[in-house]
Amino acid sequence: MQKKIFDIEAKCLKLIVNFFIGYSFDELNEWLSKNKYDELDEELREGVGIFFNQSKNNLRLYGISIHEFSLNRKSLCILIHELHHLVDAQCKYKGIDDGEVKAYLIEYYFNEFLKKYKFN
Repeated sequence: MQKKIFDIEAKCLKLIVNFFIGYSFDELNEWLSKNKYDELDEELREGVGIFFNQSKNNLRLYGISIHEFSLNRKSLCILIHELHHLVDAQCKYKGIDDGEVKAYLIEYYFNEFLKKYKFN
């Protein structure tokens, strides 16, 4: 499987999300460490998808990692699951408690992900 890292910006929130596709747990931790972020807890090792959120020196890192991704039902369900965690965390951080805004953000990230992943 080809490894991909890309980001998506939600300009309305002024937040960026990093997506890690095809990275193992150890490779993801290596990237985090190299970029001066904390490594993830070992309990997340067994997950097929991981959402994480860290703050360092006034920089906020939002990330989603999916170890094995293809355009099939299982992978898309994992993506939607992790996007829900992402949007929930971002809205909590911004003080937003509006279901329609959350639904819009999930739709936005999902569509942008498919564009970046090169799926029309």
